[in-house]
Amino acid sequence: PRDLIANLGVHDGRVFGFAGSGLYRFDAAAQGFVPGSDPGSEAEALYTRYLRNVKVDANGDVYVGTWGNGLYRLRGSAETLWKAQAPSCLQQAFPGDPWTVVPALAPPRENDLYFTVFNTEGSATHQLAHLNTSTGAVTCLDNDAEGGYPHAVLALADTLVAVATERGISLVTVSEGVAGPVFQSSALWTLAGAANETWDLAVDGFGRPWALTGDQLVFLDSIAESTTRRLKPIDNFTGSGCKSLEADPQGLLWVGCDNGLFRVQTGLDGSVTAVLPYRADDGMAGSMVYDLAMDPVTGRLWVATDRGVSMFESPAQPPRARGDLAAIVPYPNPYRGDHRARGVPVVFRDMPPDATLRIHDPSGTVLRVLAPAQRRGNQFQWDGRNNAGREVKPGVYLFSVTAGGKVERGKVIVAP
Repeated sequence: PRDLIANLGVHDGRVFGFAGSGLYRFDAAAQGFVPGSDPGSEAEALYTRYLRNVKVDANGDVYVGTWGNGLYRLRGSAETLWKAQAPSCLQQAFPGDPWTVVPALAPPRENDLYFTVFNTEGSATHQLAHLNTSTGAVTCLDNDAEGGYPHAVLALADTLVAVATERGISLVTVSEGVAGPVFQSSALWTLAGAANETWDLAVDGFGRPWALTGDQLVFLDSIAESTTRRLKPIDNFTGSGCKSLEADPQGLLWVGCDNGLFRVQTGLDGSVTAVLPYRADDGMAGSMVYDLAMDPVTGRLWVATDRGVSMFESPAQPPRARGDLAAIVPYPNPYRGDHRARGVPVVFRDMPPDATLRIHDPSGTVLRVLAPAQRRGNQFQWDGRNNAGREVKPGVYLFSVTAGGKVERGKVIVAP
C-alpha cells in the first residue's frame, strides 16, 4: 500500500518512518505510527523502498532525502527544504522534470550531514554533497562521482566518506576549505569476480567498515586505495536480496534481506562466529525487510517489513551505559604509510564525553594526548603524530583511554 513505511530513522527513542505519502513518527502511547509531516515528495511507494533516506540526529532533528523534492528537515515544527538551489547537485535530476532526487543520507555527526544526489542526464551518475546543519550551507562534489546509482553513505572518519553504489564502493577524501568541505573522489572499490552492487555500509564493534555487496556481507580489509583490496565473504550466511545493514551498540551486525533478518557476530580476523536468522514466525511483522534502524542510545532495532514495522528490545545485550568504557579496537590497525599519505587517521570510536586518549611508546612514555575537547563527534582521531607534530616511527605503540575513573588499554601498530 502507498502508506507502507519502508524507511526508518531513530535516535534516543525518537522514531520516524517515511512512506510514499509522507513522514510518520512513532507514538509510544498509541503504539503505532502517526502522520508527522509531508516533505512534499510526489513519489509512489515503489520509489521510497530500499533507500537510506531517513536520519535523526542527537538534537532530535529529522532529515529525509526524498525521491523528487530534495533534502528535507523537520526541526520541531519548523520545516526546511533544500531543492533547486544554487549548488549544482540540487538542480533537476530528470531533464524537463522538477525532481531533485536524494536517495541516501549518512548518519549526522555534529554539524555534518553527508548525502547523495542522483541524476540521469547522460549516463546515470551521482554527486556527494554536504550540509552544514548549523548554517544550512550545502557543498557539492565538483564532478559527478563514479559508480552510478548511490544506495548508502557512511562517514568512516572526518577525512573519508564511503558511498555504496550499483558498481561498487566509491571512497571520497574530505578536507577543510574556506567555504566548506573540499572533496576529492578516489577510484571505485570493487570485488574481483563477483557482483559489485553495494547496498549498505556499517562499522562493526572492531571499528571496521562492512558492506552488503551483491548477496554477500563483506568487510574491507583496508580502506587504503593503494593496497590490495581483499574482501572476505561471510560464512554460513543464507540471506538473499539483502539491502540493509546496521550495527548495534555491542558491535553485532544486523542484515535485512528479502528472506528475513540475520544477526551476525564477527571476530577480530573477519571471521563469523555466529549467524542467527529471524523470520515472521520469530515475532517479526513480515519476512521481507525493507530497512533497519538501530537506536545508538537505547540499543533497540527497528525493522521495516512488507507487513509493517517491528521493534527488537535490546536485541543483543543491554546497551552500554552512557559514559561507560568498553573494549576499544582502533581502526585501521596496523596504521600504514599509505594511510598517512592520504590523511586517513586512526579512529577510536564510542568515546564518552569525559574521555582522554593517550598514546605511549613501549616504555610507557606518553607521546600524544587527546583531551575531551578534541573528540570529533564520539571519536578520537589520531594522525600518527606526537605532541610536537612529528610523525612517530614504525613500531608497536600502547594507548590508554580514561573516562569516569576507568581505564582501557590496548595496542596500535604503526607500519611502514
